[in-house]
Amino acid sequence: MSAAADAAWAELLKARRSRLAGVSALAFTVAAGCGGLVMFILQDPRRARAFGLLGTKATLTGGAADWPACFALLAQTMKHADQDR
Repeated sequence: MSAAADAAWAELLKARRSRLAGVSALAFTVAAGCGGLVMFILQDPRRARAFGLLGTKATLTGGAADWPACFALLAQTMKHADQDR
């Protein structure tokens, strides 16, 4: 095997044993789920009142329940996660 193939194999083994990929996937799944919940609440003002404080927070975002707003919320989440490092 060449040196590049050996290095690639070693990196693959390190990535497979690392917990970072799983933790990152879990964090993005939770962020997408929370964003989806906010969009779900924003679709109906009665539903927002039924959810109480969480509905109030969703309405305070000032967004609409559409795809551009959902992607903007996910982008904000990733930006804040990047700044925590």
